Amino acid sequence: MNIRIRELCNEDTGTLAEIEAKSFSMPWSKDDFDNLLKHDYCFYLVALADEKIAVIRKAVKRQR
Repeated sequence: MNIRIRELCNEDTGTLAEIEAKSFSMPWSKDDFDNLLKHDYCFYLVALADEKIAVIRKAVKRQR
């Protein structure tokens, strides 16, 4: 299995919404994830397993 970590991008939000819908009773929507990407202070990472999203993780972006 090939594991890779990278920053969340617009192309990921549909897949993340599908994962959320299967995992939570009050899931975030695609629009919710799209809105995250519009903010400078939001920084999310995704872990890919064989190029499929396996995990999402919020990272804190420090103010300088």
